Amino acid sequence: MRPINIMLLDEPAAIDMSMVAQAIRDRYPDVPTDVVDDQPSGPGSKDAPLIRCNDEFVVVMNVPAALESKPEIDAIWRRAAIAWPPATAARDRHRAHVIVAPLSEGKTALAEAQILTAVIGGLLDCLPQCSAVMWGPRVARSAADWKAQSRAAFATYPDSPVLLWIDILPAQMPTGIEVFTVGLASFVGREIECEAGNIPLPAVLNKVAGLTGYLVENGDVVTDGDMFGDSEAQMTVSHAISTHRPDVPVLRVTGVTR
Repeated sequence: MRPINIMLLDEPAAIDMSMVAQAIRDRYPDVPTDVVDDQPSGPGSKDAPLIRCNDEFVVVMNVPAALESKPEIDAIWRRAAIAWPPATAARDRHRAHVIVAPLSEGKTALAEAQILTAVIGGLLDCLPQCSAVMWGPRVARSAADWKAQSRAAFATYPDSPVLLWIDILPAQMPTGIEVFTVGLASFVGREIECEAGNIPLPAVLNKVAGLTGYLVENGDVVTDGDMFGDSEAQMTVSHAISTHRPDVPVLRVTGVTR
């Protein structure tokens, strides 16, 4: 499924696609970028301009209206507010949005994410009205985080901006603290669920982030029983079905020790 990404604007704004293309070229000089339709895209324009970035056509649709409130979308903003408390305020005050999506299929999920991230980064350089970006839409981040981290759109592991694409969150479960991902499945077909055990939560979050980035870059190449970690913690992975997310394939990370 092609990812549809949404930029939230505090107020409607015209988009000069030529300026956006130049912003992308300024950010990524080695990435070929041009505009199929370089006419300014006014709010509510019936035409959705196309940008060609790294041989991928990306459609940019400028919508002069707020997103409709839906329970599944509200859940994304509640998750975002864990690390970014103003998230729900940004959602509530937005009055327009821009949809950014690939026009065709065929590229890997990672290649597609890199291109879309580059285009969104260029748009952010030209749209100060943007306050937040929804990726997927399943992950929400501030425009400031996106503007900074999207500069690494084409970086490789461990520097790729996976935290723009994937949520990594703690949750209190009956057996203790667990760290889980939301969005990794769009890259490798499964999420991560990790028992924190007796390791400090920040360390577990960091290790899960590292494993997430590795999987996004390389695919689901781990096998049951594989171990990763360092002198402070060793973790064992296995393929399973989530015990609390119905029918969701996961990499179960257990055996966290110190």
